Amino acid sequence: MNTQDSVDKRPEHIQALLDEETGPRFMGLPERWIDHPTWRCANGHVSTWNVRRDCGDAVCPACMRPVWLTAPEDEEREV
Repeated sequence: MNTQDSVDKRPEHIQALLDEETGPRFMGLPERWIDHPTWRCANGHVSTWNVRRDCGDAVCPACMRPVWLTAPEDEEREV
């Protein structure tokens, strides 16, 4: 995942999904999100994989923008 600074800047769309989520959590994230990881980038791309940079941050495979873990059912759309 991204650095804590990036997590603190989680997009509103993802934060809303997170706030609605019930069930068990691990490190503040829903376990089902971790079991079936899906990533959303700042440009709205959604993917089941990401690219790790040398600095450890994860970025979108399509546009190389930062990504955040999101709900598995999240769909690609412009943000």
